[in-house]
Amino acid sequence: MCLKVFSEKTHQALLKHTGMEKFEDIEDTAIFINKVLTWWKILNVKSQYMDVRQNDHLQAAIGDPNDERLETILNFGNMALQMAGKQGKRQKQLTRDTAQAIFHTCNGLVSLCRHLLLTSHQYVLLGQFSTDPLVKEFSKLRQEEHIL
Repeated sequence: MCLKVFSEKTHQALLKHTGMEKFEDIEDTAIFINKVLTWWKILNVKSQYMDVRQNDHLQAAIGDPNDERLETILNFGNMALQMAGKQGKRQKQLTRDTAQAIFHTCNGLVSLCRHLLLTSHQYVLLGQFSTDPLVKEFSKLRQEEHIL
């Protein structure tokens, strides 16, 4: 369901319907979806030449600690904090826990990326820090414990 909402097709479809009285919040929704898509493209780079294959500069490996995409990640985290609302109605809001998790994840990834680039690495693939490889490794450990 999430992949259906946060897709280029949904973003483009919403943009076609902006300005219609019946759908007053469409433009805001389209902007939010685009920010999530941009953030996800930057965070999900798992191979060095993904940008070439996808023809999308956002999906390039990060090789500069001052890369503008790192600022985009930080801005997304700050936006999440601003979207943390008061308890009650949650229209256009995130829970405090979700907002703080996004904020800390964004800031942690940017700090780690910059540290690696400044100390030991020529480039960083942020998609390598995703939970998929971690889940795979933990499942191997659980299987080994079960066998013992």
